[in-house]
Amino acid sequence: ALEMYEKAVQIREATEGELHPDTANEYNSLACTHHRMGKHDKALEMYEKDLAIGLATVGEQHASTAMTYNNMGLACCNKGDRARGLDLLNRALAIFTATLGPTHPSTLSCQQSLDVQAVKNDDDD
Repeated sequence: ALEMYEKAVQIREATEGELHPDTANEYNSLACTHHRMGKHDKALEMYEKDLAIGLATVGEQHASTAMTYNNMGLACCNKGDRARGLDLLNRALAIFTATLGPTHPSTLSCQQSLDVQAVKNDDDD
C-alpha cells in the first residue's frame, strides 16, 4: 500500500500541482499508512505537507485542516510527544467545534481522543 500511495502523490503533484487539495489528500493517505505502520516521524513529515497545502488552500478554520491536526496529534501521542499531541488535538477540537458543531461525529471522535490521552496521562502519574 505504501508504494501505491507514494505513486499517487507523484501523480497528483504532476497532474493537479503541489498546492491542490487532492494532493493534500494523497499526503494524508500516505501519512496514515506510515502511522499505522508505527513510523510516526515519517507520518508527521507527510502530515506536515498535508497541513501546509490545507492552510494554503482552505485555511485554518476548515474541517479538513482540523482532521490533519487531529491525525498529527495522535501520531505525536503515539510516539511519546504527548505535550505536542495534546496541543494539536485541542486545536483540532476547537476547529471541529466551530465548523461542524459540538455533536458532529468528527468533533466527538476528537474529544474522545483527548479523553483517552487524559486517562493515559493519569496512568503515567
